[in-house]
Amino acid sequence: MRDYVEGILLAERNAEIMKQHATHMTELANQNSLTGIRNKTAYDRTIRKMEYELDMGNLINFGIAMIDLNNLKVINDTLWA
Repeated sequence: MRDYVEGILLAERNAEIMKQHATHMTELANQNSLTGIRNKTAYDRTIRKMEYELDMGNLINFGIAMIDLNNLKVINDTLWA
């Protein structure tokens, strides 16, 4: 019986560690590693969430501001298009 309980506790700890790793991986996948700024994946997920909230009537007003700092958009569009 003791081995059974220890096995359950170990499995619970392992599950918690895996959950923490998954959360960390999600954070890494949603931000630029150089700047720490959220990336397009995060932006797309936020838009989908906002569209859902808007459809459900939970979101009435919102705004989006897009800013081009130092003509980086031109550089990105030219080099990475």
